[in-house]
Amino acid sequence: SVQIVPWQQPHNRCRSHRVAFHSITDNIDTKTAIGKFFLNIMASLAEMERDLIAERTKDALRHKIENNERAGQIPYGWTLAPDGKALIVKDDEQEIIQLIRDRKDVWLGYRAICREFEGCGYKPMGRMWHQQTIKNILNKASQGI
Repeated sequence: SVQIVPWQQPHNRCRSHRVAFHSITDNIDTKTAIGKFFLNIMASLAEMERDLIAERTKDALRHKIENNERAGQIPYGWTLAPDGKALIVKDDEQEIIQLIRDRKDVWLGYRAICREFEGCGYKPMGRMWHQQTIKNILNKASQGI
């Protein structure tokens, strides 16, 4: 899909009122064909650069995750290896992740899972179990993290 670059909306609004953009310092005048062309080329290059950065970032994160390396916050069920890069499975937390999956398989709600875990003394990420925490753990685990 074509993205609207930030300058296009105000620029289009100006054009609809027959107002042209003229930059003295950059020598751009949208009343001329070459000025419009240059502005569009610059906007396209800016959009391409934004997209390339997003692609590179996504690829780098995917590579780190595939190699069991840290990519952001250390997810529940894992710990950081001594090398500071790799992730190592934490068996006790992986068991809790499996318990969460089992509870969701029988249609138990997040709030009920929290209450059960608090009552059983399972160690949460923070001070106590929260519905959003359970949901986040399941989401990360379903992504293979």
